[in-house]
Amino acid sequence: METQDARVPSSTMMRLVFRASGLIARYKRVALVAAIVVVLVEATRVAWRGKTGDFGPVIAVVNRLAAGEPMYVGNETGPAYVYSPLFALLIQPLGILPDKVIRFLWYLLTWVLLAGSWRLAALILYDGERSGAAVPKGYWLLAIAPIWYFAYYNALNGQTTPLMMFLVILSYYLDRQGRQWLAGISLAGSMLIKPFPVIVLGFYLLRKRWFTMLSTGVASCVFLILPIIRFKKHYLEVLNSWMQVNRQQQTIYDISDWAHQSISSFWYRVFGRHHPPPFLTDPTDPVFWVVWLSIAALVGVTVMTTLVAARTSRQQDAHAAFAMYLLCWALLPPTSWKHYYILLLFPCALLAKVALSHEVGNKASMGVLGALFVGLILLHIDLPGIKHTFYEMSTCVFMGLLVFGLLTSMVAKSFMAQPSPSHVRATRRGSLDGEA
Repeated sequence: METQDARVPSSTMMRLVFRASGLIARYKRVALVAAIVVVLVEATRVAWRGKTGDFGPVIAVVNRLAAGEPMYVGNETGPAYVYSPLFALLIQPLGILPDKVIRFLWYLLTWVLLAGSWRLAALILYDGERSGAAVPKGYWLLAIAPIWYFAYYNALNGQTTPLMMFLVILSYYLDRQGRQWLAGISLAGSMLIKPFPVIVLGFYLLRKRWFTMLSTGVASCVFLILPIIRFKKHYLEVLNSWMQVNRQQQTIYDISDWAHQSISSFWYRVFGRHHPPPFLTDPTDPVFWVVWLSIAALVGVTVMTTLVAARTSRQQDAHAAFAMYLLCWALLPPTSWKHYYILLLFPCALLAKVALSHEVGNKASMGVLGALFVGLILLHIDLPGIKHTFYEMSTCVFMGLLVFGLLTSMVAKSFMAQPSPSHVRATRRGSLDGEA
């Protein structure tokens, strides 16, 4: 990897990052081959260990379609296939392969998507500065170190979040390139797997990206209608089964469990609630109001930051606002699984860029990245009781809120640093008087 940052590191941590990055760059071919070998070995291990995590539902629906059985089947003890009918039809050709091969290919695809997301982040953040061809020394380590654990376990469990995240970041990249129809199609594809990325439509709405929003709506309708070609008059039954399975799956989880790292689960643990309703619908419970006020505060701050970012001239502020929607995606769903924090990928990439810049705020960004890395180490301590304890303390939630707060302050400082309209007018008037 090329490097173009000759700035002298200003801290011990930065010097360590620069040295490690330089070492990797010097032996990049060896590092690349080693990484490929590790992924292939791990893919083989995952393929032969049996159905676990989200591998099971995906393989099950492929096999059911091949056997002509119903697509949606409930599961009271674990995950069931809850994604769209179109997604099932797209992966149906995998049914000709043995289950082990499907798991092997799915694992490899996950890492391709993760690498693609990192690459898209670099192209977006350095577009117009370095044409996306190269990034400063240390960027990759700073961007990846705080989230590698989440990346690893998304792949290990066969989750679809990396695919959804890739499509959302691709949508943002295409929108910035002026290809708004394709941007909408990409976002619609992500939403048809699970509905959570719909929150990104708020970003496009406030940024007045009308064609992207229109394309998303049209593509979503097309994606919903297309399976009628396969199911014909039975398609309404399929859609009804889809909704029923999603509803059933929401009832089997206890969001106060340590594995759920959402705003809702945090407050339910604080107040000692167990087996709460899947969606917060009991206004007689004080926790109901605490949770919804917290959600309203997060959404309100995100909306205000997006509007403020639209009034500044810095692309970095738009990136920060977009990153906040990814954080909301991780924080707001009640049954937000701990691995959803792979969505920190783009926010961490942005903080890594700021940390390597000369701007005010780079020390704070470096500090937050360091704090995230420490939090990751704590979550990785696999001693009896300790790992769950750190999750029960909602460590992932606080990691997300820490980044959320820093992004908000960055945009606010950028806005406050702008000259006032009266100052701009006075400057222009003085310039014209001087010319006269």
